[in-house]
Amino acid sequence: MLTVKEITKSYAKKDGIQDISFTADEGDVVAVIGPNGAGKSTLLKIIAGVLRADAGSVRIGDLGISDFSARKTIGYMPENYELSHKLTVKCFLYMISDYKFEGKFKSAIDKSIADFGLAQYRDKPFAKLSMGMQKKTAMIAAFIGRPQLIILDEPTNGVDTSGILSLKNYVKA
Repeated sequence: MLTVKEITKSYAKKDGIQDISFTADEGDVVAVIGPNGAGKSTLLKIIAGVLRADAGSVRIGDLGISDFSARKTIGYMPENYELSHKLTVKCFLYMISDYKFEGKFKSAIDKSIADFGLAQYRDKPFAKLSMGMQKKTAMIAAFIGRPQLIILDEPTNGVDTSGILSLKNYVKA
């Protein structure tokens, strides 16, 4: 399902990543590990189609990552979300649903908000949430539409035990 072939990304002041290749089949859970600065987040951004590799390719099934229809099959949670802090939890998640899926999955979003313990925060602006609550919101965004490929960058950093358990249940499902 996922094929990463000879991905290379270089930066002016450091080496970046070199010739990374692997495959993952449906149902596989893959962890990218390494020390800080090793390029883990860079690799995940390339796989998600957020960043371009200098060389190599990423394919989801028969589609290259530059194809928008391939990106619609991906749920991506970056390490940090850069978005308007005025957006509420519900508005942000509904916006993702509107953009990627023509507004489908709103009832699933409401269920996810409850599952992750965010019901009382659904109408709070993102800026007023703790880091853990922002991460939970980002997790929900990654799972909208039951994507074929889910990419989570540092998903448990700053998240409480109940959020981690909810995440594990969603990954299993």
